Amino acid sequence: MTEPSAMNLNLYELTLILASTLDEITQEAKMAKVQEILGATGGHVEQVDKWGRRGLAYEIKGRRDGIYLFVRFRAPAKALPELDRILKLDEGILRHLVVVGEEAPVVETIEATA
Repeated sequence: MTEPSAMNLNLYELTLILASTLDEITQEAKMAKVQEILGATGGHVEQVDKWGRRGLAYEIKGRRDGIYLFVRFRAPAKALPELDRILKLDEGILRHLVVVGEEAPVVETIEATA
């Protein structure tokens, strides 16, 4: 299988809400699973931010708080259905949302001449 070029990889942002009862090792295993799915389809994770435990706006699966993770990744569009399917089946993941990410704007600096 050939490596997809960077031009075929789209930027996405994934927000995960994990069950607050999961320990640190299990949380890392969930993140490793996401990385494995993306790697199998030619994608890669660029950034992971752990937002920590937060209260939920409403009860989800009988829980009032969850552990939030934010992930920026690049992957081909064909990777999303499989990622979505696996995340839905995982009972330790209360909710997830994938959106198309925005590229950071390039800021040009102009040097002043004296």
